[in-house]
Formats: sequence, structure tokens, C-alpha cells
Amino acid sequence: MRVAIIGTRGIPNEYGGYEQLATYLAEGLVDRGHKVVVYNSSQHTQRYQKYKGVEMVYRWDPEKLFKSASQFIYDLLCIRHLKANRPDVILNLGYTSSTIWKDFFPKAVPVVTHMDGLEWQRSKYTTRVQRFLQKAEKWAVQMSEVCISDNPEITSYLQAKFSIQPIEIAYGAKAVKPTAALPNQLYDLLMARLEPENNIETIIKAVLESNSEIPLKIVGKHNRFGQQLQMKYPQKQIQFLGGIYNQQEVEKLRQQARIYFHGHSVGGTNPSLLEAMASGCCIYANSNPFNRAVLKSNACYFKDYIELAQQVDLYPSIDWKSCIDSNLLSIEQNYQWESIINQYEKMLLALIE
Repeated sequence: MRVAIIGTRGIPNEYGGYEQLATYLAEGLVDRGHKVVVYNSSQHTQRYQKYKGVEMVYRWDPEKLFKSASQFIYDLLCIRHLKANRPDVILNLGYTSSTIWKDFFPKAVPVVTHMDGLEWQRSKYTTRVQRFLQKAEKWAVQMSEVCISDNPEITSYLQAKFSIQPIEIAYGAKAVKPTAALPNQLYDLLMARLEPENNIETIIKAVLESNSEIPLKIVGKHNRFGQQLQMKYPQKQIQFLGGIYNQQEVEKLRQQARIYFHGHSVGGTNPSLLEAMASGCCIYANSNPFNRAVLKSNACYFKDYIELAQQVDLYPSIDWKSCIDSNLLSIEQNYQWESIINQYEKMLLALIE
């Protein structure tokens, strides 16, 4: 089976959840004897002809010229290459910019689209963009042989809105044995894209409002919103580290953190949340159905910065060992990469039989 993966900025992961999924999935399918090609942005800092057996194709991504609009050009160039180099099946990770080119996809090649979260609800988008994304979501359903959801809430949403039966396949994570934080390295941690809907400012305000004097380390690629936050919150307690993509360094940061904040409010199952669970983190999560479907009762939830500040002060009184043990068990039972890759392989093979 020859699988083409599009819709990401490429592998190895230098950006986010889709890139992480593409990395593990491509490697896993190659290990199972399949041929996999991953389309990569020209902005990717690493260049390979092959990466761990995965064929790499790079296409021009004019992000510096056109910012967000560059995604449409990049996706079109990927799709044109697909048309000339037909795979057996296409895995389209996301729909925000690729589905406008739905008529350019190669004919008679099944398309599987990962529907991600409710993109049109993201607060960073204008009303006009949100309306477009609702159309793109509809186009994705229409053009896809299979739609993938990664969270029960997304499954229910797609069933209700489009009367379809998506295949639910979660993201994966690898359990990391927790280690005790060193006293001189004690800090709290937030890892996320620096976007409003990830409640970055809510978490910063809560930390400053609480009685805690422990530093808050914020890991995320600096964008315009992130730069605004840096200027607005110059306090030494708030430390912006930028984007970090070295997996060992990221795991070490998680393991030694006192509290891990997960502010994501829009979307399905976030990979960074699973990795925090797998690292044995004490998690404070935004209260929404997506996070609750994953964490259940094994986290503290917040709706606003006042509630979160109060909960931060209650940290010592919470039975974190029980939460950590339950989250690690959940990772072992529900989110092992081996199982996730097997589910994808079975689904993709069924489309070309």
C-alpha cells in the first residue's frame, strides 16, 4: 500500500499535533511494510530524501510572504504533485486550507480526512473566516471516503451535523516514568501554541493572582500574540521559553514541573495533553467536553482565571498520586501508538481492497 500524508508542515515534528501524528504514523506504516510519502513545507528546518524509511516531498510554502494565506498555495502545490504521483490512498490531516482544492485531488483515489477540532470556533478568526471554515468542514465531509475523529465529542458532533459515521481513532502517547522534581528547579508549565483559545492569558493571570511564587514556564513558538503577552506580562515569574521540539528536553520539562496547565478550549483530543498524562503530570485543564472526555476525574478543571487561581492555591490538598496513576493507566489502555497505528493501517487497507 502506498500512502500519501498531506496537510502538515512536515516531519519530524517542528510544529504541533498533526506533525506528531504524521511522524509516528508514517514510521509505523513503513515498519509494517507499506510505502509512505509525507509532504513537507519548504520552511521546515530539516531536509531529507528519506526519513526513517519515509519518502519526503518538499513544496514551496510562502509563509513569509503571505502569512496564513500561504497554506492555500502550499496545499495546492502538494495536491498537484499528488495528481502526478498517484498513491493508493490519501490521508489529509485537517481541512482548513486543503478542501478548497477538492476538485484538484486525483480522481478515484480514496481520501481520508482527519477532522481535527471545531476549527471555525477558534476566537483568533474573524467572523468571515469562521464562516469559510464551516464551509470547508462541509467540503471535507463531502470529498472524503472516511472522516476521522479523535474524541467522542467530535464524533457526536459530526454524527449530528452531517449524519455520517466517522471512524474514531485517538492520538497516541508513550508512557514516561515520572521523576521527582528537583527543589531548585521547581516550576509550573504551560505548553501550547500561543493562541487566545488556548487560554494562555487566563493561565498567566491566574498564576499572578494566586499566592504562588513558583515560576511559570511557557513553551510555545513566539507569534504576534505571544509577543504581545511578553510585553504585557514582564514579571520575572512569567518565563517565555519559545518553541522547543527536542523530545527529550520536552519530556524533562514535563517530568520536573509541579503543575501542568492545559488551556486548550477548542478541538478534540490534544496530543500534548496525552503526553502530559504519560509523563505523570499534575494537570489543570480548561473545563470543556473534549478535555473531560480524556481526563475524566483525574485533573482539576477551570473556567476562568479566578477559579484557576483558587485551585492553584489548593494544589497541596489534592490527591495527585491517584490522578497520575489513573492517567497512566488510561494511556496504557487507550492511547498506545502501536494500537493507534494498527487502527489506521486496518482502515486504510479496507479502502483499497
